[in-house]
Amino acid sequence: MREETSITIKNVRIGAVTNDFFEESGRHYVTVWAVADYLSGTATTLEPEKYVNPTWVSASEVPGPLFEPWERLLKVTSVEEILRAPLVAAADLGR
Repeated sequence: MREETSITIKNVRIGAVTNDFFEESGRHYVTVWAVADYLSGTATTLEPEKYVNPTWVSASEVPGPLFEPWERLLKVTSVEEILRAPLVAAADLGR
């Protein structure tokens, strides 16, 4: 996190796990969503060449289109629920 944002985090843990099928490409991924607590630093984009219009927003304000696994996850839970729970059981969000 610090390498890309200059923020230091602590208490990294699993927030959710999704089972993601991409029918169009025939690919399958297991996505592990990490949650962490802020420790220190000021949010800064340290690699602007890798991002288009980098902006800091709250999780509920992330502009679309969303990453497909993120979209699937939000159909079964909320960002607040993911952040509140120390561990969310694996969700089968396939077809």
